[in-house]
Amino acid sequence: MKQIKALARKEFLESRVKLLVSLGVMAAIAVSLPLLFDWVRDVFMEMDAPERWAETITTQMGDYRIYLWGNWWGKNHSQTMLVLAMIWGMGIIARERENGVLACLLSRPVTRGKLLAVKFAAGAISLSLTSLASTMILLATSWLSRGDGIPWFILRAWPQAALVIVAVFALTTLFSTLLRDRVMALLASLGTTVVVTALGFIAPLRHISPLYLMSAPRALMTGRQDLAALAGLVVVTAALYSTANHALKRMEL
Repeated sequence: MKQIKALARKEFLESRVKLLVSLGVMAAIAVSLPLLFDWVRDVFMEMDAPERWAETITTQMGDYRIYLWGNWWGKNHSQTMLVLAMIWGMGIIARERENGVLACLLSRPVTRGKLLAVKFAAGAISLSLTSLASTMILLATSWLSRGDGIPWFILRAWPQAALVIVAVFALTTLFSTLLRDRVMALLASLGTTVVVTALGFIAPLRHISPLYLMSAPRALMTGRQDLAALAGLVVVTAALYSTANHALKRMEL
């Protein structure tokens, strides 16, 4: 237990700067969206947009709630957090192997499985808290700038969005373990995410797109969680993590 606590302390201490930077980036985005609504609406309403876009722009700019949901979960939050998840995961094993720390850590009375579990849990918690904290900042900014109540409905999508973030983090963890190089792990995870997202533009495959899942349309329309999506994300994350764990146990140092 002492070794696990020491590992957890090490992870959180080493990632504190990364955590602050991540939160700072997300907080800046969260503050800007409510404040820019009136300006963005005026700009888009004056644009001579193509007919196929006009209806979408009118709908989104005509309803602040849809604007906030779409631009947070459908765009800014989701895109940025996916990139952050990859950055957090790219060095989870590869960095420790490159700098020789991995061999040192495994020389102590701690198994490879426990090592990965602590490192993965620390990253997943940090990313989830960054997502939740920035969403709360979005709500506070919206309330302070508009004065018409806190838009709590925004929180409906957070569980699903957080699970997508952790799933992408697990994917990058797997590549970090298999490829043993941080840059290659990042590129492999980015490439995989881009391909899956692109496939999501095909109507029958839209449910596999990370961006579609993070936008949580069912939660917006019905106010209820999409339990099938949540369960699927848990299964995918567990499978990716299990594969990474198996690869780490077989790894030759």
